[in-house]
Amino acid sequence: MSTAELKNYLHQLIVETNDTAILKKVQDYFKSLQKTNTTVTAIPESHKELVRERKKTAQANDFVKWDSVKNKFIGK
Repeated sequence: MSTAELKNYLHQLIVETNDTAILKKVQDYFKSLQKTNTTVTAIPESHKELVRERKKTAQANDFVKWDSVKNKFIGK
């Protein structure tokens, strides 16, 4: 499910409910998520560097594709 599809689905659920208790819980949950530091800056620099390295590897097409690994170890 894409981000847009998920947003539409959640929006539909919210619009279709008239249960104030459910809506309040959703609101409280979103507020709690916003308070947590889940931004990219919360990721340790060492992890960011690994992501940058893997991105370069992928861009250079210098990796073993899943089908090759699967065929070698699992079979077709």
